[in-house]
Amino acid sequence: SSAQISLKTSGEKQFERLIASSWSREFQVVILVESNFGFQSMLRNWILHLEETEMNNLRNAVIVALDERTQLEVSAETVSVFYDDCKNDSHHFEAQEFRTEGYNKIVFHKWFITQRALEAGANVILSDTDVVWLKDPVREILRDHSTCDIALSNDDLLSEGNPTWMNTGFGLFRNTSATRQCIRDFIAWAEKSRETTLHGFDDQFAWQTFLEKQFTVRSSVKGSPCRQYVGRGITFSIEILPAKKFMDFRQWNGTDDSQKSEAFTLHYNWLRNFEMKSVEMKKNGHWLVDPRAVYEKRSR
Repeated sequence: SSAQISLKTSGEKQFERLIASSWSREFQVVILVESNFGFQSMLRNWILHLEETEMNNLRNAVIVALDERTQLEVSAETVSVFYDDCKNDSHHFEAQEFRTEGYNKIVFHKWFITQRALEAGANVILSDTDVVWLKDPVREILRDHSTCDIALSNDDLLSEGNPTWMNTGFGLFRNTSATRQCIRDFIAWAEKSRETTLHGFDDQFAWQTFLEKQFTVRSSVKGSPCRQYVGRGITFSIEILPAKKFMDFRQWNGTDDSQKSEAFTLHYNWLRNFEMKSVEMKKNGHWLVDPRAVYEKRSR
């Protein structure tokens, strides 16, 4: 059955316990997804994809609801939900437009919940609601891409031989001391830079800027996908995941059906708002939500 916890009534320790009860015993990994009410039907679509493909990963997922309406909707699902009302008034319940103030606050917030899950002892797979899971990426990423501290999907074109731009909509954060320190430092730096360097920009731009300005990049060791980042008294490693397996929307449109069949995830980014994303999902047969349907209580 679904678990529901409100920060207001239960405190941060309850979040830690929910993380510990949700993570995969095999990999100690928890899947984190957050949503406001503006994206609740896309969240529903994300859940349906996991159900339709029988991935059995929902038991390891924690949905972070950013408002009470989302919490109520998700409570009908057989998935754990955490109501994070600590900054309730800043999450702009209906925000749906890329790089608007409300949208930026929401996407930055996912770094806070990632940090908290790491501190609770879990490895974290972070997914945006507009990332469609076509095949089970969990075993794939943990089996073939878990040697680095962080593994993030690729936001460069498929033709790029040496990708540099990361997509923060999907990735793995291994619970290492280097990862935890990196995320803490990024959050602190982003908070200080919010009204200057980062004004009007989203978390992905902030993450890329943070890495470029604060760290020196060392080339990958031969045979390893990991790039070493050195600075601020820490060293950590990042892999940019192969675009043919973890695609973004531009990459998907620029390839053929045979390559598409190899994809584990498809991120509907490069689309400015909820409406554009959902329209393209419908064109590709990736929108599973019945427009006439509402959330209904299910038998547990």
